[in-house]
Amino acid sequence: MKTAARWGYALIWPLFVFAAFESIVRGSVAAFLLWAAHAPFLTLAINYLLFFMLFGMFYRIKRRNWFILSQFAVTVMLALIAGVSRTKMTLRMEPFLPADILLIKDALHIGRAYIPSFYLLLGLCGAGFLLLLVFILFRFKKGRRGDGFSFSATIAGILFLLSALYVFSGPSQSFRGAVRAAAWQDSYSVLQNARKNGSAFQFLDFFADHRSAAIPPDGYSDAAIIQLAKEQPAPIKASEIKPNIILLLGESIVDLSLLDGLSLTGDPLPNLRRLMDENPSGTLTVGSFGGGTYMAETAMLTGLVIDAYRSHKADSIPHRLKPLGYESTAIHTYWGWFYDRHKDLKDLGFDLFLPLETLHSLPAFTPYPIDAPLYNQLLKRLKDTAARDFIYAATMEAHGGYDFDAIYETAMNLTPLPLDAEKELNNYLTLAARADKALGELIGSLEAYPEPTVLIYFGDHYPSIPKTLAALHLSLEHPALYETPYFVWANFPLDLPDNQSLDADRLTATVLDALGLPLTLAQSLRDEDALAIVKYDTVYGKRLAAQTIGIDFENPTYQIGFIPEVDNAILDSDGTLILKGKNLAWRTILKTHTTYDLLLFETDGQTTRVRLPEGFPFDALNDGGTLLFVDDHETPFAACDFPAPLFNP
Repeated sequence: MKTAARWGYALIWPLFVFAAFESIVRGSVAAFLLWAAHAPFLTLAINYLLFFMLFGMFYRIKRRNWFILSQFAVTVMLALIAGVSRTKMTLRMEPFLPADILLIKDALHIGRAYIPSFYLLLGLCGAGFLLLLVFILFRFKKGRRGDGFSFSATIAGILFLLSALYVFSGPSQSFRGAVRAAAWQDSYSVLQNARKNGSAFQFLDFFADHRSAAIPPDGYSDAAIIQLAKEQPAPIKASEIKPNIILLLGESIVDLSLLDGLSLTGDPLPNLRRLMDENPSGTLTVGSFGGGTYMAETAMLTGLVIDAYRSHKADSIPHRLKPLGYESTAIHTYWGWFYDRHKDLKDLGFDLFLPLETLHSLPAFTPYPIDAPLYNQLLKRLKDTAARDFIYAATMEAHGGYDFDAIYETAMNLTPLPLDAEKELNNYLTLAARADKALGELIGSLEAYPEPTVLIYFGDHYPSIPKTLAALHLSLEHPALYETPYFVWANFPLDLPDNQSLDADRLTATVLDALGLPLTLAQSLRDEDALAIVKYDTVYGKRLAAQTIGIDFENPTYQIGFIPEVDNAILDSDGTLILKGKNLAWRTILKTHTTYDLLLFETDGQTTRVRLPEGFPFDALNDGGTLLFVDDHETPFAACDFPAPLFNP
């Protein structure tokens, strides 16, 4: 009887967890059952066996308390992964991926920003988990479990070996190729792969794909990559003009009027449509849907399509333009730590990074920062630098998800939709229309700018509007969902083809070619085999090409924000501290000998009025103090001292 019970647990508990996991990821038990009813039996079996393997790896544990503890820990881990995957699918149209483990710190910062008392809640959950562990250890410490699971453990071991064989075998003509031919359904994205093939199978296949990518391609050697770098083709024509170059990422900007079955009351993107009509323009094929900005960003800046978040130590446009005297600036109206942008932009050769925390005024959030402050910084940077500029600017105003309280008064959609889809769609259209208005104002300002200037505008990916697409019965495999608009504006004649469809890694290369400016090694190559060698060298190899070219990833002059200065301080009789100087950012900690106080204030960058809190020890200011300029989790990126304030009666 005990043996039957153990077999029942060994077989049924992984099945239950598998069903619960997929139900969480898919949003409901009904969605799981619908998938299970239509998926190939072998696909379901592989997913179940992978769950069985995870639990079965611990079936040889003899002590009863440690065995129960192992099963509890695996169940909790899978529950957390399911929750993360569901959240990512909703907000970013992407399931949980191995690379997400590297972003735990970012996830904690995001959680603190969006969940009240996040760290308190996290601490309580952690304490509860530890209490359960202690309870299990002591409640079941007596007795041994017996040997009823030995055969199940052997099966789990065999499954582990087969999984390793799947990962380490080649993509075709092998064990992996045979399994894929029988059970795998290819799709446009990892999201669709997870939905079609199950989360566990998709996770295993993702590992296999990236293990394959980490294998040196045919023809790779140190000598081959060095030779490619030495023989890089020169620009097609000599540069006749060295203009300012602006690479502008329009977050989630696409033309939804092209979707079948959708009817709008008006055009939410009149400026974009006008600019596409008047300038060289077309569609861009991007590698992700609903998220994955870093993929389009990396492709534009390096010419490499990298489908997983990895180090950005790569040959890039800023590295190539630096010898020509260009100053490279990146501007982004979000926190600099997010996705390690503050580190990656340094590796990509930028001289200056201006993230959200460095702005001179408190930005408006709707729910993300609006685009106007970014464009103001962009225009200011153009005017303030004597050299030619390369500016990469990434907007945020139209960022998803869009499942928040309605921000529109009048719906822009005529198509009957369920209420949740209607809100999602109109929230997006409202944000896109606001972003479009700001874009039109930016172009208007640039038209009067005296220096030769080129602006390359592109959408990074489709917005995350799954409810709308489901209501319109549009499959996420539809090719149109992986196309975004682009245009190239210049205030001087520029010979570029119009109505051209390009891959994301070719747009900047096409413009630089037309300008006669140097390309990255990846941008200059047309041969797929040679490009595969360069990609391997950059992502997994020794970066010999970069060494041969002479790229310095140390980038010692890189700077986050401008260096702040305070010339004088005045203390008003009403307790207001007036600081005068330059480059004073909006999020600051005031440090004296005895106190730290977080100060959020609006400033024009030169004069700041700070209302000190009631009970503030003004005597602490007798010797002056220090301003720490910080991000949203109070990590300083710059600091400056200020003198003891003068009293202003």
